[in-house]
Amino acid sequence: MPTLSRAEAKAKRLKEEREATAAAKAKFVNYFFVVGCAKGIKPAPGKSVNADDPFATAYEGALLDCFPAPTKHQPFPDHIWMFCLPRGLFFRPTDDGVSCFPFVLTNTTGFKLYGYCLTYYELVPPEILKSLGIPARAPVYSPKCLCTLSHWPFWSTYRQWLSELHELTVRRRGLGVAVEQLIFNMLVEVPLPPPGKAVEFALGDRRIRAATPSKDDFPLCDVPINMLFKCLDINTVIRIFQHLLLEGRVLFHSQHYSLLGYACEAFRAFLYPFQWHHVYVPVLSEALAEFPAYTPTPFIMGVGASYLESVLDLIKQQDQLQELVLVDLDSGSVMGPGFDVDFPELETVQLKKDLKSVLYADIMRVDSPEFDPYTNPPRNPADVDRRIRLAFFRYFVSMFKYYRQFLVYVRVVPTPIAVFNTESFGTLRPENLDFLEAFMETQAFMVFLEEHNWPRPNLFDAWIDSEAYKLSFDELVARYCSPNANVFDVVKVAFVASIPPPESGSTDGFPRLRMKLLEAAQASVARPSLDAKVLRSSSETRYAEQSLHQSTEGIYAIEALERTRNRDEKDKVAALVAKLLSRAHSAERPLDESEANQLQDLLQVAYGWKEFAAQLAQKRTVENKKADRELSRAAFVQLLDLINSALRHCQEHDDVVTPRTLLGPLFIYFEVQNGASEYLYAGVRSAPVWQTSNFWEKAMYDCLTTEYRKRYGEIRGYMERWPLLSQADQDAASSGETDAIFMLLTEFAFKMVNMHTKVDIIRKFMTRMCSLTSLDDERSIQLGQLLSNMIMAQSLMDKSEMKNEADMGLAYSDTPGFMLVDASTAPQTSSFLQTFVEEKTRQLLGSGGVLRKMRNQFVSEFSSAVPRKRSVRTSDSAEYR
Repeated sequence: MPTLSRAEAKAKRLKEEREATAAAKAKFVNYFFVVGCAKGIKPAPGKSVNADDPFATAYEGALLDCFPAPTKHQPFPDHIWMFCLPRGLFFRPTDDGVSCFPFVLTNTTGFKLYGYCLTYYELVPPEILKSLGIPARAPVYSPKCLCTLSHWPFWSTYRQWLSELHELTVRRRGLGVAVEQLIFNMLVEVPLPPPGKAVEFALGDRRIRAATPSKDDFPLCDVPINMLFKCLDINTVIRIFQHLLLEGRVLFHSQHYSLLGYACEAFRAFLYPFQWHHVYVPVLSEALAEFPAYTPTPFIMGVGASYLESVLDLIKQQDQLQELVLVDLDSGSVMGPGFDVDFPELETVQLKKDLKSVLYADIMRVDSPEFDPYTNPPRNPADVDRRIRLAFFRYFVSMFKYYRQFLVYVRVVPTPIAVFNTESFGTLRPENLDFLEAFMETQAFMVFLEEHNWPRPNLFDAWIDSEAYKLSFDELVARYCSPNANVFDVVKVAFVASIPPPESGSTDGFPRLRMKLLEAAQASVARPSLDAKVLRSSSETRYAEQSLHQSTEGIYAIEALERTRNRDEKDKVAALVAKLLSRAHSAERPLDESEANQLQDLLQVAYGWKEFAAQLAQKRTVENKKADRELSRAAFVQLLDLINSALRHCQEHDDVVTPRTLLGPLFIYFEVQNGASEYLYAGVRSAPVWQTSNFWEKAMYDCLTTEYRKRYGEIRGYMERWPLLSQADQDAASSGETDAIFMLLTEFAFKMVNMHTKVDIIRKFMTRMCSLTSLDDERSIQLGQLLSNMIMAQSLMDKSEMKNEADMGLAYSDTPGFMLVDASTAPQTSSFLQTFVEEKTRQLLGSGGVLRKMRNQFVSEFSSAVPRKRSVRTSDSAEYR
C-alpha cells in the first residue's frame, strides 16, 4: 500500500471526519449509555472522602455501558457523568425515587449534543461498598442513570422511551423481553423523521411518536415553553430576552434540573429566526463551578440551587458579577445590569400585548358577555407554546421585514455572497439606532444574513413575501395555529431485528448489556431511512411557486423616501443643475450670480447636496458622447467649485453617500486646455474622503448592485431560476460575473490611483474585495500586477511634474490640485511608459479576449497620459465599462 503524503493524509482524515459527522447527524439517537456506581470510583474533583459520614461524599460516576461503541471520528464525550450527576454520585440510606432531566453538551466542532437522563436508585452490592471502605451494616443505595445522546432535541420522545424502558426492565413489567432488543430497536431501527414527517413505534404498552417540523415552520423545540411563564412573569421574560438579543451573560438557577433545561431551550426558541452561537450549558455540573467565572464570551447556563453559592463566589472573585443576569426560576426574581440602549418600543409593547392575549386569555375576555369562567375549556399546552413562539417571531418580523432591501450582493452566482448595509438600515429607525447598531454586530445577526442570502424555504421570508406582518395577532393565530398546523404524515416503524433474552434469570436492577449480541445485530441490519429527497424537492417546489419579488427596486429604501420629501426644493436643484450642464459649452458662466447663490442656498437644506449629486450622476448617464461631456472653462470652474463645497459639507456632516454619487461624474466631465483633457477629479484630490477605506468599499457595493441589476433584473428572482438553467448557461453567467467584478476592480484601482489614495489603502481594499468576491487566484494576481503598473505610472508622472516645477519655478494653477509639467519631458516619459506597460501586460494577460481589450486600453491611456504642457491626462472611466 503506497504511503500517503502529509497533505493527502490530512485530506483523507478530514473527509472521514466529515462523513462520520454526516452519518451521526442522520441518526435519531446516537448513543444509549448507563452511568452509575462501580468498584474503585474516586471522589469528585475538589471533593474528599468524609470518613464520618459516607453519605456526605460526592464521587465520580462510572460509565458502565455504552452502545454503540465510540469510534475515533465520533468519540464519546469525556466526563459524561458530570452532566448525568451534576452534584456527583452520592450514596443514600433510602431509595430517593425516579427523576429525569435534559442536558446539552457542545463538542469540539461546535455541534450540540442533546442528552436525556433518567435516574433511579438501586442497592449497592456489598463488594463495591467494601472496595470503598463503606460499612454494610444497613442497605445503601446509589443512583443509576439511563441516558440517551443525540444531535437532535427530541426530548419528550427520549423521556417517554427511557421511562418505559425503566418500567420494562427495572420494575419487571417486561416479561421475556431482552433489554438489548429494546435498545437496538430504538438506536438502529427507528429512523430520523425528515422535515414534515413523523415516525411512530411501540415500546411495551406505549405508542411513542417523534416529528420534525417542515422547513417553512418553527424549528424543533420539544419542551413545554408555557412552563417558563409559571416561573417568571411577562416583563421578566422580556427583560431576559433583551439581554440575550445583545449577547449578554445569563445564569439560571433552580432546585429542579428539568426547569433549567426547559428555560434555556425556551429562550433559545424565542430568538428564532436568529440563533444562539455562544456557550450553552443548561445544566452545569458542580465540578465545573469555575466555568462561568472564567468564560470571556456570552453564555446561557443553568446551575442547581444546592451549589449556586460556590458558583457565585468564584464569579465575585473574578469581579464578573456586575455583568451577569441572575435568574431564580424558583422565586421568579431576576438580578442584573440595565441597558445602555433603547429597545424598539413599538415592537416591545406589541410583544407584551400578544403574550397577555395568549397567557391571560380569560382575563382579556372577562368583560365579554360570552365569557363563562366555569365552562371555558382550557387550551392545549402545545397550542399555547406555539402562540408564544408566534408572538416572539412577530417581534422580529416587524423589526427586520425590510432586511432584504439592504442586502448588497458582492457575488450572485454560482454561490451568493452578501454584505448588509447597516448604515442605511439604521436610518430607518433613528430612534432605535443604538440598539440596531449593537444588534447588527452580534454573531446571531451575521449568521442570519449568511443563511438568508439565498431564497431557501424558511418561515421568516415566507412571512415577508405574504406580508403577514400586516395581520393582527388573532389573524396570525388563525393562519399559523390552526388545528392542522401540527398534523404530520406518520410512518409507523415495524421492528425486524430480534435478540434473544438471557438464558439465566434476571438480576435486580438494570442489567449489564451483552455488547457482542448488539454488535452482531448491528452488523446484520442496514440502517433504515425515510426518502427525504423526494420530500425535500417537493417542499422546494412549493416554495419556489411563492413570489419572492420585492416591491422596492432601491437598495437604500430610506434614500428613496428622502427624495420624495421637500420636492419643491429638489425640483429647483434639478432645474439649476440641468441649466448649468445645458450651458456647458458656453464661454460665459452657466449660472449668473443670483442663480448660483440660489443654488447654494438650496443645497444647504436637508438632502440638498445629495440631490445635487444625484442630478449630476443622472445627467452623466444620459450624456453618452464624449463631446457632450466636455465643459467650457467657465462651466468647469463653476461646477468644480460646487463639488468642492459639497465635499466640504460631507466632511463636516459625516456624509459618505454624496461623495459616492459624485465619483462617477468626477471621471466623466472635463475641459480641454492646450489640447489636453482636464478632468474634474484632479481638482478634488485633497478631500479626505478619498483616504477612507469605508468610502471605497461602499462605492464598490453600489457599482456591484447596479451591475447585477443590469445583468439579472430582480436578483432574488434570478436566484430562484438559477437551478433551472442549463450547465452551459450557469457556467456562462458565472464567468461573466467574474469578468464584471475584475473590470470593476480594475476601474476602482484606476480611480484610486488617480485620486492619490494612499498605496496601502488601495492594496488593502483590493485584497479585501478579491477575498470577499471569491475572485480566483489568477485574476487576483493579474489585478495586483495591473495595480502595480498603475501605481508605477502615476509615480513617474508625479516625479516628472515635481521635477519640472522645481526646474522651471512654476506655481500651481488657479484650479486646486493641477500640477504643471514641462512639455520637453513628455516624449521620453511617454515612450518609457509605453515600454513598461507593454512588457508587464504582455507577460500578464497573454491573448485573452476581454483582458487583451483591457490591456490595449490600459496601454493607450497611459502612453498618452503625459500632457503636452500643463496637466496630466486621464482616461474616461466609462471606457472601462
